[in-house]
Amino acid sequence: MANPPENYAKVDQLQRERELILNSAGEGIFHLDLNGNFVFVNPKGAELVGRNAAELIGQPADLIIHSKQADGRDYEVSDCPIHASMRDGAQRRISNDVFWRKDGNPVHVDYVAAPVKDDGGNVSGTIVTFRDATAEQIVAARVKLQAEQYRLLFETNPSPMWVFDVKTLQILAVNEAASAEYG
Repeated sequence: MANPPENYAKVDQLQRERELILNSAGEGIFHLDLNGNFVFVNPKGAELVGRNAAELIGQPADLIIHSKQADGRDYEVSDCPIHASMRDGAQRRISNDVFWRKDGNPVHVDYVAAPVKDDGGNVSGTIVTFRDATAEQIVAARVKLQAEQYRLLFETNPSPMWVFDVKTLQILAVNEAASAEYG
């Protein structure tokens, strides 16, 4: 049987390894207690919301980073997927939400809220892992805008235009000018 100092050294080494993994992760990681207060924030998580971990610990996430939706409406705790995860003990995977930076700017995020359970199976908090999806949101908005521009160009073009299926030569779409000219 190992002596106590050796066991303490192993526990200490495991703790250092866990901290190294959490602190070097490329995604943000928050641990929230059952009240929604920050218990742990890794460096990437603090960076993504424009804060340092020390100013977040003990603070309520719903007031600090998750108080408003993307359109500016208040984010009620009863509607929050993170709090829902703690209420029902189910994991939530959320796309296209926002966390708010200290400077007031939104950061578009995709995240997973996974409940933390004690030995008795009772929920004691949640772990939120998230990534910045802002660039993807910008690309999606540009693609949507371009599609709308091409649609308008097609529909309002004064020259007759058709869209064909290249294999069957079936007409898929015609613009107003083609309808007017050829009936």
